Amino acid sequence: MLRLKAEWIRDIKNNLSNYENDLIKKTGCTLKELSALANDITVSKIDEAATDFRVAIIPVTAGQGIMPFFAESVASIINHLGFNTFITEGKDVEGIYEAYQEEATCIFLADDNRFVGINTQNGLYTDSMMATAKGYITAIEQACGNLQAKEVLILGYGNLGRILFSRLEQKGALPMVYDKEPSVLTGLDKRIVVTSLDQISNYTLIFDATDEGNWMSEEMISKAVFIASPGITLSMADQLYEKYNDRIIHDLLQIGVAVMIGNLCR
Repeated sequence: MLRLKAEWIRDIKNNLSNYENDLIKKTGCTLKELSALANDITVSKIDEAATDFRVAIIPVTAGQGIMPFFAESVASIINHLGFNTFITEGKDVEGIYEAYQEEATCIFLADDNRFVGINTQNGLYTDSMMATAKGYITAIEQACGNLQAKEVLILGYGNLGRILFSRLEQKGALPMVYDKEPSVLTGLDKRIVVTSLDQISNYTLIFDATDEGNWMSEEMISKAVFIASPGITLSMADQLYEKYNDRIIHDLLQIGVAVMIGNLCR
């Protein structure tokens, strides 16, 4: 998990309504509806859980320390979906102890490597990377239709890229892969490997799973492109992002966290 910077997420809490309006325009779904679809449950299932759950977000000091605004952002997203949330005063193990003392139904916590949610009542657990992949695939399906037999280009074949590849195959899509490091593509069928940046413009459905910003030029973008960008940093500069904004789904936490809490409602 790439560490989030404070300036990236400080305004998530205050911008959730605007974010959701934009998501509805692009996918036809609210954040809650997207979570339900990604987890193959009903919105009423989430609403029912929200009336009973108490969700604790636990600050973690391990590694490089507490991420500023992270706990507050996660709490605000889950609260936006109707859940009762609180941030523990205690950190790390003390925070887990406090959450159980307060009879939290679910706990959310993250270190530099992994972000997880755990249902303390039934043992269900969820991981942000898997939830993000599920959520973004659902979002692009809602925006662009069924992915069956469609070529979908994945930019970046790291941990997230591999999860996207596997889930797209399960959907019957035809995933293609580009990565600037050819060594990570070893073992893949050469027919699904995109070897040149010039080829990117041939694809209209793209998952940007890279974490390197500002490397994509306009020449690489098809006029009919739709991009789902779960990567932490956008691959295109701000000016290019603004130009193609109506065909790009991108956020830093919202979809992943929404799908995580939906997963714990099953």
